[in-house]
Amino acid sequence: MNREKTKTLILCILVMMTVVLVQQIWFSSPLHILQSQATNLRKNQETIKEIRNIMVMPKRVVLSFGDNSYTMLSSYSDVSKVWNQGSNILNNYFHGDPEVTAVSMEVYEETKSRKAIELEFAKGVPSTLVATGFDTADNKIVRSVKEIYKILIPAQHINTIYIVGGEGVIFEVKLENKEPQENLTEFISDLESNKIDFITYAPIFDFLDNHTIIPISTSMSFTENVPVHQFFVESQIDINDEQEVVERAKSFFNENFDFVKTIRETSGSLVYMYGYGERGVRINHRGRLEYNEDIGSESSTNVNDALDVAIDFIIDHGDFPEGVYLNEIRNITHNTNKGYYFGFGYRIAGFPVELSNSQMEDPIEIEVYGNKIKSYRTFTREKMKNTMSVQPQISTLSPVDIIEQNATDIKSQHPYDEITNEARQNEELTDAQWIAKDIDLVTMVYFDALEKQTQQLLVPAWMIEIEENRYFFDAYTGEWINSSPQN
Repeated sequence: MNREKTKTLILCILVMMTVVLVQQIWFSSPLHILQSQATNLRKNQETIKEIRNIMVMPKRVVLSFGDNSYTMLSSYSDVSKVWNQGSNILNNYFHGDPEVTAVSMEVYEETKSRKAIELEFAKGVPSTLVATGFDTADNKIVRSVKEIYKILIPAQHINTIYIVGGEGVIFEVKLENKEPQENLTEFISDLESNKIDFITYAPIFDFLDNHTIIPISTSMSFTENVPVHQFFVESQIDINDEQEVVERAKSFFNENFDFVKTIRETSGSLVYMYGYGERGVRINHRGRLEYNEDIGSESSTNVNDALDVAIDFIIDHGDFPEGVYLNEIRNITHNTNKGYYFGFGYRIAGFPVELSNSQMEDPIEIEVYGNKIKSYRTFTREKMKNTMSVQPQISTLSPVDIIEQNATDIKSQHPYDEITNEARQNEELTDAQWIAKDIDLVTMVYFDALEKQTQQLLVPAWMIEIEENRYFFDAYTGEWINSSPQN
């Protein structure tokens, strides 16, 4: 009898493990599968293209439920679900012959206040890069809009979308004589019915002529969408694992590693240098890796090709972390060479990880010139295995309360110009209202203080962007953690 019970128990455990593993396959990003294919001698241009399409997905989504009720989504599973729905509609616009005209921000905000989805892309993304996801390079949108920052798809508009360009110019994109686009109302309503797992946003500073949506309530259900837990993380490169560090360094030098000089700095960092410094790798004591190479005379003219070169290089030298997203693209120059900077972020438990590091703009940074990489820097973390998450005994604070709590300090440190200062004095605003007029974004992130290589506690934080600066506050205590200029 006991043997039969034991067999039954083992069978139940195996079934449960199978269900968990299948769910992981279904609901995690396909990126790790593609990277595995690429590193198992099956890498080809099609695999790189699939990875590129994942990178060019929106990094953030705003759902408008109508009646000034919104939510903001940043996890891969949520963003990909909305992107898959939205891209079915956008395909017609990138392949069609739409009329593209400039409109006012008022038109955009009015449309956004009704049921709609807003897709936010990486900073500086050229329209040509978004278009390649629809297998097109030359089309009316690409010729009319150089960069795509946001795309707004109204739920009920007939054949109309709106695009926010790189300079903040709003474009209305309208298709004529086509069948009505797929109605998003039911899709948005279905998501709204499940929004118990979402953070609710509203434009509560409208009275200050600021239409930025602000979190007003937080569901405390224990899901990836609401980070009620703190996590212990460790660097993906363990400087104390000599074999791992050497193997990682070898990948940058190929067969020339026998000619590489190794230097251990007093800080604990390891430096690998080839020749007279024309190529070098440095891994610091916390696991941050930096690679530099003298590239000679190389230039990039095609951003799509440059991104493919970056993806290929990163896969060859350590892979992307799960939850990665493209955060910024910009043109760069070195001497007379022209190239591209690509900055990547990543998420843990569905939310972006922000670094306390003035030396790095993004957790993964790479500079591409032609087919060569001039510099590559990466510092990413992963949840520690066999450690429990930390569940605070208190709820997260409202960002509005945090703004009230810290408004005087923010106002004293924020670089307002004399004209703004004089104008605001005449308006007789409270310090909180003064700050609220200029808020551009409020969102939940995990903040990495970068104090330890392992057993670093990731703290949920509200990130508040005001003009060109970002401020981070502990989501539970409201304490000011850090501030930095925007990328």
